[in-house]
Amino acid sequence: MAKFGEFQRRELELLQKMTPHIARAGQIGEALQQTVLTKSVQASMSLGMLVVDPELRSLDINECAETLLSRSNGRIGLSRGKVCVREPLHAHRLAEMVVDACSTPMGNVPAMGGMMLLPGRLPGESGLLVSVAPLAASQRFGLRASQCATIMIRELGGKPTEGLEKTLCSLFDLSPSEARLASSIAAGKSLNQAAFAAGITVSSARTYLARIFAKTGARQQSQLVILLKDIGPLIQR
Repeated sequence: MAKFGEFQRRELELLQKMTPHIARAGQIGEALQQTVLTKSVQASMSLGMLVVDPELRSLDINECAETLLSRSNGRIGLSRGKVCVREPLHAHRLAEMVVDACSTPMGNVPAMGGMMLLPGRLPGESGLLVSVAPLAASQRFGLRASQCATIMIRELGGKPTEGLEKTLCSLFDLSPSEARLASSIAAGKSLNQAAFAAGITVSSARTYLARIFAKTGARQQSQLVILLKDIGPLIQR
Protein backbone atom coordinates (compact mmCIF):
# COMPACT_ATOMS: atom_id res chain seq x y z
CA MET A 1 0.00 0.00 0.00
CA ALA A 2 2.89 2.34 0.79
CA LYS A 3 4.32 1.80 -2.66
CA PHE A 4 0.90 2.35 -4.19
CA GLY A 5 0.50 5.59 -2.22
CA GLU A 6 3.97 6.72 -3.26
CA PHE A 7 3.09 5.92 -6.88
CA GLN A 8 -0.05 8.04 -6.62
CA ARG A 9 1.92 10.97 -5.20
CA ARG A 10 4.49 10.80 -8.00
CA GLU A 11 1.74 10.65 -10.61
CA LEU A 12 -0.05 13.58 -8.99
CA GLU A 13 3.13 15.66 -8.91
CA LEU A 14 3.80 14.81 -12.55
CA LEU A 15 0.22 15.71 -13.49
CA GLN A 16 0.53 19.04 -11.68
CA LYS A 17 3.69 19.82 -13.63
CA MET A 18 2.04 18.85 -16.91
CA THR A 19 -1.21 20.78 -16.34
CA PRO A 20 0.09 24.19 -17.59
CA HIS A 21 1.48 22.53 -20.73
CA ILE A 22 -1.81 20.72 -21.39
CA ALA A 23 -3.72 23.98 -20.95
CA ARG A 24 -1.31 25.75 -23.30
CA ALA A 25 -1.74 23.00 -25.90
CA GLY A 26 -5.51 23.49 -25.68
CA GLN A 27 -5.12 27.24 -26.20
CA ILE A 28 -2.90 26.66 -29.23
CA GLY A 29 -5.46 24.23 -30.65
CA GLU A 30 -8.26 26.77 -30.23
CA ALA A 31 -6.13 29.49 -31.83
CA LEU A 32 -5.37 27.24 -34.80
CA GLN A 33 -9.05 26.41 -35.24
CA GLN A 34 -9.93 30.12 -35.11
CA THR A 35 -7.19 30.89 -37.64
CA VAL A 36 -8.50 28.23 -40.03
CA LEU A 37 -12.03 29.62 -39.63
CA THR A 38 -10.81 33.17 -40.23
CA LYS A 39 -8.92 32.09 -43.35
CA SER A 40 -12.03 30.33 -44.65
CA VAL A 41 -14.20 33.41 -44.12
CA GLN A 42 -11.62 35.72 -45.69
CA ALA A 43 -11.27 33.47 -48.73
CA SER A 44 -15.02 33.66 -49.39
CA MET A 45 -15.13 37.47 -49.19
CA SER A 46 -14.98 39.78 -52.20
CA LEU A 47 -13.00 42.19 -50.05
CA GLY A 48 -9.22 42.23 -50.20
CA MET A 49 -7.67 42.12 -46.73
CA LEU A 50 -4.07 42.48 -45.56
CA VAL A 51 -2.64 42.56 -42.05
CA VAL A 52 0.35 44.90 -41.78
CA ASP A 53 2.68 46.26 -39.12
CA PRO A 54 3.45 50.01 -38.73
CA GLU A 55 6.18 49.72 -41.38
CA LEU A 56 3.62 48.39 -43.91
CA ARG A 57 5.18 44.91 -43.83
CA SER A 58 2.58 42.33 -44.87
CA LEU A 59 1.89 39.76 -42.13
CA ASP A 60 -1.11 38.09 -43.77
CA ILE A 61 -3.11 38.47 -46.98
CA ASN A 62 -6.23 36.82 -48.38
CA GLU A 63 -6.71 35.56 -51.94
CA CYS A 64 -8.93 38.47 -52.96
CA ALA A 65 -6.24 40.98 -51.96
CA GLU A 66 -3.63 39.05 -53.94
CA THR A 67 -5.89 39.17 -57.00
CA LEU A 68 -6.65 42.89 -56.64
CA LEU A 69 -2.98 43.77 -56.15
CA SER A 70 -1.97 41.75 -59.19
CA ARG A 71 -4.34 43.68 -61.47
CA SER A 72 -4.13 47.13 -59.88
CA ASN A 73 -1.90 48.39 -62.72
CA GLY A 74 0.77 49.40 -60.23
CA ARG A 75 -1.45 51.66 -58.13
CA ILE A 76 -0.91 49.48 -55.05
CA GLY A 77 1.13 46.32 -54.61
CA LEU A 78 3.72 44.39 -52.62
CA SER A 79 7.44 44.96 -52.95
CA ARG A 80 9.85 42.91 -50.82
CA GLY A 81 7.02 42.05 -48.48
CA LYS A 82 5.86 45.64 -47.95
CA VAL A 83 2.73 47.36 -49.25
CA CYS A 84 3.65 50.11 -51.69
CA VAL A 85 1.62 52.73 -53.55
CA ARG A 86 2.79 54.35 -56.79
CA GLU A 87 1.53 57.92 -56.27
CA PRO A 88 3.58 59.73 -53.57
CA LEU A 89 0.56 61.54 -52.10
CA HIS A 90 -1.41 58.30 -51.82
CA ALA A 91 1.64 56.50 -50.42
CA HIS A 92 2.04 59.17 -47.74
CA ARG A 93 -1.66 59.01 -46.89
CA LEU A 94 -1.61 55.21 -46.57
CA ALA A 95 1.43 55.35 -44.29
CA GLU A 96 -0.33 57.93 -42.10
CA MET A 97 -3.49 55.82 -41.85
CA VAL A 98 -1.55 52.67 -40.91
CA VAL A 99 0.50 54.47 -38.25
CA ASP A 100 -2.72 55.94 -36.84
CA ALA A 101 -4.43 52.52 -36.79
CA CYS A 102 -1.39 50.99 -35.05
CA SER A 103 -1.08 53.79 -32.49
CA THR A 104 -1.90 53.31 -28.82
CA PRO A 105 -5.33 54.77 -27.97
CA MET A 106 -5.18 57.90 -25.80
CA GLY A 107 -7.80 57.82 -23.06
CA ASN A 108 -11.20 57.25 -24.61
CA VAL A 109 -9.99 58.22 -28.09
CA PRO A 110 -9.44 55.00 -30.10
CA ALA A 111 -7.00 54.49 -32.94
CA MET A 112 -8.82 55.16 -36.21
CA GLY A 113 -7.09 54.54 -39.54
CA GLY A 114 -9.00 56.04 -42.46
CA MET A 115 -10.05 55.70 -46.10
CA MET A 116 -8.80 56.83 -49.49
CA LEU A 117 -9.71 56.35 -53.13
CA LEU A 118 -7.25 55.16 -55.77
CA PRO A 119 -8.90 56.17 -59.08
CA GLY A 120 -8.45 54.16 -62.24
CA ARG A 121 -5.46 55.32 -64.29
CA LEU A 122 -6.82 54.22 -67.66
CA PRO A 123 -10.24 54.78 -69.29
CA GLY A 124 -12.71 52.21 -67.99
CA GLU A 125 -10.36 51.03 -65.23
CA SER A 126 -12.09 50.42 -61.90
CA GLY A 127 -11.17 52.52 -58.90
CA LEU A 128 -9.98 50.97 -55.64
CA LEU A 129 -11.34 52.01 -52.25
CA VAL A 130 -8.70 51.47 -49.55
CA SER A 131 -9.71 51.41 -45.87
CA VAL A 132 -7.41 51.02 -42.87
CA ALA A 133 -8.54 49.98 -39.38
CA PRO A 134 -6.92 48.73 -36.15
CA LEU A 135 -6.61 44.96 -35.70
CA ALA A 136 -7.68 43.74 -32.26
CA ALA A 137 -6.19 40.23 -32.57
CA SER A 138 -2.58 41.37 -33.10
CA GLN A 139 -1.30 38.84 -30.56
CA ARG A 140 -1.85 36.08 -33.12
CA PHE A 141 1.03 37.57 -35.07
CA GLY A 142 3.26 37.90 -32.01
CA LEU A 143 2.63 41.64 -31.71
CA ARG A 144 0.95 43.91 -29.19
CA ALA A 145 -2.59 45.10 -29.92
CA SER A 146 -1.20 48.50 -30.95
CA GLN A 147 1.17 47.08 -33.57
CA CYS A 148 -1.16 45.74 -36.27
CA ALA A 149 -3.57 47.21 -38.79
CA THR A 150 -5.91 45.78 -41.40
CA ILE A 151 -5.88 47.18 -44.93
CA MET A 152 -9.12 46.47 -46.81
CA ILE A 153 -9.31 46.93 -50.58
CA ARG A 154 -12.57 47.05 -52.50
CA GLU A 155 -12.82 47.27 -56.27
CA LEU A 156 -15.43 49.74 -57.46
CA GLY A 157 -17.63 48.99 -60.44
CA GLY A 158 -16.64 50.69 -63.67
CA LYS A 159 -20.21 51.78 -64.47
CA PRO A 160 -22.55 53.94 -62.38
CA THR A 161 -25.50 52.14 -60.78
CA GLU A 162 -28.57 52.44 -62.98
CA GLY A 163 -31.03 54.92 -61.49
CA LEU A 164 -28.47 56.35 -59.06
CA GLU A 165 -28.52 59.88 -60.49
CA LYS A 166 -32.29 60.21 -60.11
CA THR A 167 -32.13 58.84 -56.57
CA LEU A 168 -29.38 61.27 -55.58
CA CYS A 169 -31.42 64.20 -56.87
CA SER A 170 -34.34 63.05 -54.73
CA LEU A 171 -32.42 62.12 -51.55
CA PHE A 172 -29.92 64.99 -51.37
CA ASP A 173 -31.49 67.62 -53.61
CA LEU A 174 -28.56 67.41 -56.03
CA SER A 175 -28.87 69.08 -59.40
CA PRO A 176 -28.72 66.74 -62.44
CA SER A 177 -25.14 67.90 -63.12
CA GLU A 178 -24.08 67.30 -59.51
CA ALA A 179 -25.75 63.87 -59.48
CA ARG A 180 -24.01 62.93 -62.74
CA LEU A 181 -20.62 63.87 -61.29
CA ALA A 182 -21.31 62.04 -58.01
CA SER A 183 -22.39 58.94 -59.91
CA SER A 184 -19.15 58.92 -61.93
CA ILE A 185 -17.07 59.27 -58.75
CA ALA A 186 -19.01 56.39 -57.19
CA ALA A 187 -17.98 54.29 -60.20
CA GLY A 188 -14.32 54.85 -59.32
CA LYS A 189 -13.45 57.70 -61.68
CA SER A 190 -11.04 60.42 -60.63
CA LEU A 191 -12.34 64.00 -60.56
CA ASN A 192 -10.57 64.71 -63.87
CA GLN A 193 -12.09 61.61 -65.49
CA ALA A 194 -15.55 62.44 -64.12
CA ALA A 195 -15.26 66.00 -65.43
CA PHE A 196 -14.25 64.74 -68.88
CA ALA A 197 -17.15 62.25 -68.93
CA ALA A 198 -19.59 65.02 -67.97
CA GLY A 199 -18.17 67.44 -70.55
CA ILE A 200 -17.25 70.10 -67.98
CA THR A 201 -13.99 71.70 -66.86
CA VAL A 202 -12.10 70.42 -63.83
CA SER A 203 -12.71 73.79 -62.17
CA SER A 204 -16.48 73.36 -62.58
CA ALA A 205 -16.19 69.78 -61.31
CA ARG A 206 -14.48 71.03 -58.14
CA THR A 207 -17.32 73.52 -57.62
CA TYR A 208 -19.91 70.76 -58.09
CA LEU A 209 -17.99 68.46 -55.73
CA ALA A 210 -17.96 71.11 -52.99
CA ARG A 211 -21.75 71.41 -53.33
CA ILE A 212 -22.11 67.61 -53.25
CA PHE A 213 -20.08 67.44 -50.04
CA ALA A 214 -22.22 70.15 -48.45
CA LYS A 215 -25.48 68.40 -49.39
CA THR A 216 -24.46 64.81 -48.53
CA GLY A 217 -22.34 65.53 -45.45
CA ALA A 218 -19.30 63.77 -46.94
CA ARG A 219 -15.93 65.41 -46.32
CA GLN A 220 -13.82 63.61 -48.90
CA GLN A 221 -14.25 61.51 -52.03
CA SER A 222 -13.68 58.18 -50.26
CA GLN A 223 -16.52 58.95 -47.83
CA LEU A 224 -18.74 59.94 -50.73
CA VAL A 225 -17.99 56.65 -52.49
CA ILE A 226 -18.90 54.66 -49.35
CA LEU A 227 -22.17 56.58 -49.03
CA LEU A 228 -23.14 56.10 -52.66
CA LYS A 229 -22.16 52.42 -52.64
CA ASP A 230 -24.48 51.90 -49.66
CA ILE A 231 -27.31 53.54 -51.61
CA GLY A 232 -26.70 51.43 -54.74
CA PRO A 233 -28.13 48.10 -53.46
CA LEU A 234 -31.27 49.88 -52.24
CA ILE A 235 -31.97 51.08 -55.78
CA GLN A 236 -31.61 47.58 -57.22
CA ARG A 237 -34.22 46.01 -54.91
